[in-house]
Amino acid sequence: MKYICTLILILSTAACAAQEMRNEIAISAVGNLNSASYIYLRGGTPVMSTQKSSVGGGMEYRRWLSPHLALGALFEQNPSDGKLLTTYNHPPGRYDYHYWPQMHYETGVVLTERFAAGKKVTPFFHEGAGGVITNGYDNSGWSHDFAFITGFGADYEIGKRTAMRAGMNILNTKTGCYGDHTCRQTWSNIQDLTLGVVYRW
Repeated sequence: MKYICTLILILSTAACAAQEMRNEIAISAVGNLNSASYIYLRGGTPVMSTQKSSVGGGMEYRRWLSPHLALGALFEQNPSDGKLLTTYNHPPGRYDYHYWPQMHYETGVVLTERFAAGKKVTPFFHEGAGGVITNGYDNSGWSHDFAFITGFGADYEIGKRTAMRAGMNILNTKTGCYGDHTCRQTWSNIQDLTLGVVYRW
């Protein structure tokens, strides 16, 4: 009888584990907000560098290691325009602006923590590291920059396997030099507002 009870316990545990949903993927619309930073060309006068805020899309995968802790990866993409504004005026009263089209990519690996705040709402926050990649096409080429990632948000359950998600990802990074080794960058942040749907399995 002892062995039968042990076997039933093992089988029931395996069945529960098989039903537990540990994977999820979210597909979101992304509103990209960028702060200004400065670059120093050849150690000279600072130049203000910005990227136009825009709307794009993204996705995030999470693998839950425990009920409250997940490891995941995110990817976001949006079109944008680069903009440089010199901080000196020559002739007086006139500033030089330079615009060019870009495609903006953000990637990262994040650790997510969640906690329940009711039957349907689950807030979360996450942190990690990744990169900001910008394609300035023939105007400036590619830029590859490291980023620290933090973020927060909440899921609202709409079904056993589905939820709505709203959140924000914040990437602290240096951008604007496009591989020019004579250029020095300052830190700035990129804020991405996300709204999308989650599927779990």
